[in-house]
Amino acid sequence: MSTTQSDDRPHLEYLEAQQLLHRYCFAVDMGTVDDVMALFAQECDLVVEPGGLFEGRAAVTEWYRALTTKRMAVLRHLTSNQVLTVSGDTAVSKSYWDAHGDLNGVAMVAAGFYEDSLARIDGRWHYTRKIIRIDYMAPLKDGWGGANRIKCRLIRGVSV
Repeated sequence: MSTTQSDDRPHLEYLEAQQLLHRYCFAVDMGTVDDVMALFAQECDLVVEPGGLFEGRAAVTEWYRALTTKRMAVLRHLTSNQVLTVSGDTAVSKSYWDAHGDLNGVAMVAAGFYEDSLARIDGRWHYTRKIIRIDYMAPLKDGWGGANRIKCRLIRGVSV
């Protein structure tokens, strides 16, 4: 049995949607606010827990502007266990994330969960809503359990 191009399309759509998450990690870690916002639709929202709701592109842009100017040096964040459901020109993605880096000379660790809504616009996938749930963000030397689970002062440093 031969494989036709139309047989491959659902697999390609899935891979293209999956790549959005990978491009996002690189943009947040090493890119500019413009690099990050190129991955978002014109109509978009961001939820950061804890942190708040950022409605509309201008608010989302300002949050990422603060993040990209105050982010950890040598920031690397990785995603895993992505569950991606593609339905036509929309998709839902859920994944875990882990990050480590250097914040003003202090080794940091962080982890959480992404829950994203995507739309294919002009042939490319974009975020329409991104939810970032932060389970912990703490200096490595302090550990991340117990009272150190969430360091709100560090998250406030990224707020706009």
